[in-house]
Amino acid sequence: MKIDKLGRALFLAVQGKNEQEKQRMVKNLVEILAKRKRTFFLLRVLKDFKKYSRESEVVLTLSREMDKEFMESVKNELKKVFNDNSVFKVEVDRNIVSGFTAKSNNYLVDASIKGLFGKLKRTSAN
Repeated sequence: MKIDKLGRALFLAVQGKNEQEKQRMVKNLVEILAKRKRTFFLLRVLKDFKKYSRESEVVLTLSREMDKEFMESVKNELKKVFNDNSVFKVEVDRNIVSGFTAKSNNYLVDASIKGLFGKLKRTSAN
């Protein structure tokens, strides 16, 4: 595997794992790099990992707590907009009133009543 793909591979490998499993995977990577006398690649791998994780993070802000089944269906639909490897950070903001927003570094999906009222207000002012 090329060094420029290791950061992404590490990111994908740790998805859905608990902290102990993540630490074990990183430790294994460090051991492999050390065994091959390639520890100088570690900084680059971690930079790429961090970059990819930032690009894949989506902040999903809801008006209230939702049940797990609904959350999974929303996430699956949003993966079509963002990407299949998106990692969702869920927040609750009572100011939204109803609906949700989903925001990444590149996109914003505003499916909230507050967003709709804001659009109506802007268009009626023109």
